[in-house]
Amino acid sequence: MEKNKNIYKNRKTFIHPKSTIILSIVIILIFLSSTLSKATDNTVISPENWSEWQQEDYWDWHTRTTTNDKAYNGRHIVIQNDVIDFYGYGQNSYKDFLYKEYKNKGKKTFKFIIDETRANYHTLDGAGFIFNADIKDDKMSGYILLFRQQDISVYRVDNVDVNEFENTGYRTVEDYGQLINRINKTNKQLRELLVEASPTKIRVEEDKKEILNLDLDNSIHVGESFGLISSYVQHDCNILSKIEFSQLQIIIEDYDIKIINTDLEENSISGAHFVVRDENGKIVKFGKTNNDGTFKVNNLQAGTYTIEQTIQPSGYMLNKEIYTFKITEEGKIVDTEDKEIELIVKNAPYIIEEENTEENDKKEEENKIEEKQPVEEKKEEKVVTNQKDHTVSKIALPYAGGVIILLRLVVILSIVASIILFIKLKIYKK
Repeated sequence: MEKNKNIYKNRKTFIHPKSTIILSIVIILIFLSSTLSKATDNTVISPENWSEWQQEDYWDWHTRTTTNDKAYNGRHIVIQNDVIDFYGYGQNSYKDFLYKEYKNKGKKTFKFIIDETRANYHTLDGAGFIFNADIKDDKMSGYILLFRQQDISVYRVDNVDVNEFENTGYRTVEDYGQLINRINKTNKQLRELLVEASPTKIRVEEDKKEILNLDLDNSIHVGESFGLISSYVQHDCNILSKIEFSQLQIIIEDYDIKIINTDLEENSISGAHFVVRDENGKIVKFGKTNNDGTFKVNNLQAGTYTIEQTIQPSGYMLNKEIYTFKITEEGKIVDTEDKEIELIVKNAPYIIEEENTEENDKKEEENKIEEKQPVEEKKEEKVVTNQKDHTVSKIALPYAGGVIILLRLVVILSIVASIILFIKLKIYKK
């Protein structure tokens, strides 16, 4: 009896430690997995706190670093997080600018603050933005907006030699371009500013009040590139000209189209697939509607396009209509008659009865024939049917598969029981 107890104890020692170790490892892994997931979630950088423009390689730099200037030595445009500083010259004065080549039409928005108490306009011609621009064969065309000491000025430049513009002293932006508009500044010391530039308009707000709204000539629109610029007047002294744009945000809104998918009652539905083709039939975009029933397509150039639904939403019939629309130079969506439109694609609900019309008609015809049969004939038919249903062959065949499954289950359980018994015997012998 004592021997059996020892064997039992040994068996417990043989089985349980491994089980305990495995269980512990599983618990630890689950805990670590949960902890790592939380750590990862907490260290992810939110897109809202990231600005691509703050990276040096985002821009083409057309500026210089001085080492023997009377007023300032170093870079003359400096980006530090959301602050950009423009530093002037003590001797030769130049124009410095950052340029971003960009191809997609859309609205560019610049939000920033100027603290006039920290600005020194001594030789500063102005600092601001380049927009609706293009550089081709080292010649730049577009618009330049400058915040100057007394005013805000908008210039148009055409085919200006970039090297000359960047490296020639004694000349201001106005020497290279045409003044389009100029407004006087207010006496405020702290300015909260917003500049919006689109292919057809430039707007400026100060403290959320519009102070400039200028329509642009779209016929001379050359590009979508943009940048930051500072310009200085020639002089020779050690006084540093400087201006700072703080809390700067650059927001780019590419023109896009929005396909809205609804049912016949204009309730949004999701899950449909669409394909967009250009006027030559080439596929330029394809995708699926999101949860609110919209499919957005951006980065399209001006031209004519078609939209076609390729896969319908679940529970609805495919809409086979091909929709034609145009994108104008101003980024508007219009129909073939140049009327501004919304792109709404509707789907009819999927009705099973409609697809089984022939089958339903056949069943309905059979029911009519059956109703015309005499009552006695129906009773006789029912008796015959009952007799056939109770024959041995009809009962045995449906359950033949069940018996086979049962037999297989018994065999499997027998094998498992044999393996367990074999393990127990092995343990007992030890």
